[in-house]
Amino acid sequence: MSKNYERLPHDFNIESYQLNIIIGNLLENAIEAAGRSEEKRLSLYVSTQRGMLFINLSNSYNGTLRKNKGRFLSVKPDKRAHGLGLQNVKRMVREMNGEMLIEHDENDFSVKIMLYI
Repeated sequence: MSKNYERLPHDFNIESYQLNIIIGNLLENAIEAAGRSEEKRLSLYVSTQRGMLFINLSNSYNGTLRKNKGRFLSVKPDKRAHGLGLQNVKRMVREMNGEMLIEHDENDFSVKIMLYI
């Protein structure tokens, strides 16, 4: 694996708490879902290009998704304490005038985010 590190631009205008909400929630969900899957795969790609920050996280999952009115619901037993992670990510991306795309099939779940920096 090549190690190709990019530095964040000096004029990076995204606060650390904003990135924590986005990446933290995505990683927490992905780690739990991949852990319940047979394949146990997780991939995170973050890059900056032309004044934009791209985040692409994909993971394996066991094929079980619950949705209600376009919103993904938790599959954990205690629904009241869970299921807000993706909603928080969506809210933060929307507040930052970014774009978010969720794609899935029977084995893979991915979230792609584009933010202006």
